[in-house]
Amino acid sequence: AGCLRPPKQTYPVDQIQQIESLEEIMRVQAQAMDPLFRKRSQTSFSPDELTQFGVAAQRLQATAATLRQKFAAKYKPSFVTYADALGQSAADLATAATAADPARTAAALGAIRDTCRGCHRDNR
Repeated sequence: AGCLRPPKQTYPVDQIQQIESLEEIMRVQAQAMDPLFRKRSQTSFSPDELTQFGVAAQRLQATAATLRQKFAAKYKPSFVTYADALGQSAADLATAATAADPARTAAALGAIRDTCRGCHRDNR
């Protein structure tokens, strides 16, 4: 966490698909998720935290779709698998946060973190 510089700008979710740089996509993801990963061991979340998770999940779903569409052809087949898993875990996070379900929220955060680590291990 905290290894990347912040993105060049704050992208509205509907503009994330226009990003042409893999590094910039990684920066957007890190900005959205790195501060939240340390919360995955919590057993409860405040309404503000649940809102943060929902916002981060939307950003992550957009970055996952962009990764698959724009960058997958340049990497091993596992890149698509990880991008799809990231998108699904982001959807799970959004659902869990909306339901105010702390166990599912924490599980989704853990799954996202594991997906990021796995993709970096296999594709860097």
